[in-house]
Amino acid sequence: KRSDAPPELASLVMQCLAKEPESRPASATELLHRLDAVASPSSAGSAMSPILLGGKSMLLRALAIYAGAFLAVGILARAAIVAIGLPDWVFPGSLIVMALGLPVILFTGYTQYVARRAASATPTFTPGGTPSQAVARGTLATIAIRASPHMSWQRTARGGIVAIAGFMLLVAAFMVLRALGIGPAGSLLAAGTLSASDRVLVAAFDTPDGDPSLGPTIAEAVRTNLSQSDAVHVVQASAIAAALEQMQRPDSTRVDLAIAREIAQRIGAKAVVSGSLVPAGSGYIVTARLVAAQSGNELASFHESARDAGELIATVDHLTRELRSRIGESLKSVQATPRLDRVTTASLDALRSYTAGLHANDVVGDYAGAVEHFRDAIQRDSAFAMAYVQMAYSLMAQGGRARNDQANSAIATAYRLRSRLPDRERYNVEGAYFTGVYRDARKAIDAFRHAVELDSTSLDAANSLAVVLEGARRYPAADSAYRLALQNDSLNGTVIGNLAGMYSQTGNHAAFDSLIAVLVNNRVPYPTATLVFRDRWAQEKFDAAEELARGDENSSNPGEALVAQQELVQIAQLRGRLREAELRSGRHDATLLRLRGDSANPFNRAFNQAWMEGVIRGNSERAIAVLDDAIAASPPATVPLERDQSHLVAYAYAQLGEVATARKILGAYEARLDSMQRIEQYEFLTRLHGIIALNAGNTDSAVVYFRQADLDPGGLPTYNCSECTSLFLGLAFDRAGRTDSARTYLTKYADLTGMSRLTFDPKYLGPVLFRLGELYEGAKDARRATEYYGRFIDLWNKADPELQERVSVARSRIDGLNRAAR
Repeated sequence: KRSDAPPELASLVMQCLAKEPESRPASATELLHRLDAVASPSSAGSAMSPILLGGKSMLLRALAIYAGAFLAVGILARAAIVAIGLPDWVFPGSLIVMALGLPVILFTGYTQYVARRAASATPTFTPGGTPSQAVARGTLATIAIRASPHMSWQRTARGGIVAIAGFMLLVAAFMVLRALGIGPAGSLLAAGTLSASDRVLVAAFDTPDGDPSLGPTIAEAVRTNLSQSDAVHVVQASAIAAALEQMQRPDSTRVDLAIAREIAQRIGAKAVVSGSLVPAGSGYIVTARLVAAQSGNELASFHESARDAGELIATVDHLTRELRSRIGESLKSVQATPRLDRVTTASLDALRSYTAGLHANDVVGDYAGAVEHFRDAIQRDSAFAMAYVQMAYSLMAQGGRARNDQANSAIATAYRLRSRLPDRERYNVEGAYFTGVYRDARKAIDAFRHAVELDSTSLDAANSLAVVLEGARRYPAADSAYRLALQNDSLNGTVIGNLAGMYSQTGNHAAFDSLIAVLVNNRVPYPTATLVFRDRWAQEKFDAAEELARGDENSSNPGEALVAQQELVQIAQLRGRLREAELRSGRHDATLLRLRGDSANPFNRAFNQAWMEGVIRGNSERAIAVLDDAIAASPPATVPLERDQSHLVAYAYAQLGEVATARKILGAYEARLDSMQRIEQYEFLTRLHGIIALNAGNTDSAVVYFRQADLDPGGLPTYNCSECTSLFLGLAFDRAGRTDSARTYLTKYADLTGMSRLTFDPKYLGPVLFRLGELYEGAKDARRATEYYGRFIDLWNKADPELQERVSVARSRIDGLNRAAR
């Protein structure tokens, strides 16, 4: 009846209905053959697809298509999780949906097989009229026969497509609900419960009795993993310690959920993460909860089982990822985060030692104890990059050249292992490496900027960025970075002290005084006396600086007293009171030995004695003898490298004209340094080569060296001394007879205000002021000549008797200039 039926099919139907037996098909088999002919591909406009009657080959073909589709869906699901950030359950869910299609395909093939076999068989009947045993069907075959009108390959394919589409709609619905903050799938950020700028405090985890170190260890693992999130900011341990101090609680206080909520409310943190570990056989059930700091309401909770202690780190990693996802961090970001065992350690014992080290360093202030804990963590896991980082910070806090060398070695190791660090810490390590180990300010700035971009609440990253920017003399940018750090802790003594120092360096002494008042009025523990001393020195208020130091000379605080004694040595040497300087230096060395058990470095002591004797007093022969005795008593090759300061002896020899000896000693010293130590000391060693060249009469080479020392390998100014380049260039031009250039650079040195002047002023300022008076007198500039002669007289007016002759010369020249002016 259908107008679109092919003629062949219509003819076949008519034959089947014909009255003449010879026109009908002889059997069902013949009918099938005729249908095959009609449905064959060669028949134009065939009504039957070959898939219906393809038999076994069609099943194999369908299975091949299914296998390819299964593989493709799996790959696409995994790729979508990585590229788009779909939930982790999408991959197993897609595999389950595809796996459910296999029995449908097999059943479709079976129904086609049974229907074909039944249609092609010639039935026989028993005398009673029922089918014989030969054609009787079982239950499954009967079901297949009945289902065959409804089971076709096209319908099976369509069903598979519908199932996949339905799963995709389910995933899309989940993502929409998550983005809108609706229902269990909704994120806390989308729901407005938390915001991306909120801080989260990690409390101690409850653990079984008898294992008090396990709770802090798990809490540190949670803190580390959360710190990789860009959805929230984790409160740093130093802020928790400061809050405990303000709450008048001991630093040993266990920060449980109740105390954590109190601290969070005090510092403005929005939520607290707490949890517990409950023994379950040989393992644990680990629970992590996110609790609102104000109300105490539970915002999210997750739990998971760990088969044993060895699985705890992996379990915490999975739980914390779920927590980050619930908070609202991008699923793509969560999935891209390195595993916790990679950014920390797979060893629970190593993590215990690391956590103990953090507590000793950040809370107790026991830096030596912290170093031992970190070393134990490294012994248990030599690839524990974070342990090297924290050990370096603890070593730096103790001070001293030997510990600084060890710290740089630890930073260098952490830098090699930086792929095992969280992104924020990786950038901090790169910054520290290019600051202290391989001096390259440009790379250090880039690294710290990346760290700040990842977490603008990181006080350490912002402060480190500011320090490097200041060293590169980018003062406005440094000011902004310091201010950013103070936004996170407005009374942090380190940041305030650093910012105050920069203000003094740039001549903003009023702003310096304001910051010192903040430290004093709020009783922030910080050595403000040392800062004020250096600021008064920078302003050339030497009487005020000396008064400050004398006030602390007999302080009950041994550290303050020791610093004050050293300051008084510098003041006495600066002002030409060399005998007093020598006497005070001996007292300082004795105090150092008594307090720290550390004798003064023989080379440093010889350098200062030789300078005062030979360069200032003019007794070169005696000064050289002092240096010779020091080298003979302590041959540099026998001195541990961390105490080898023979390069200072080379400096003094060069200044006294013993250039060959200076080169020999400096060459031996440099031969002991490895490549990293050479880079670390690049600035000083380059300048020292310039001093040797200058005293050898090679002023052009000296100028090249001095200019090189002012720039690091990245082309930015070096960190330590902005005044030094002007000083040494001025000396070099003066030696070369280029008086105009000498006046320009020596004036720049004498007029700069900066705390780093303390390094060179005691040895150079007096003679430079006198020489500037001569240079301006020679240039017929009586006003400037009088100014610098006058400053020299003010500086040395109470100098030792043997130096008073130079003071008298300066006075007589001022008198002569005044008479000439009249």
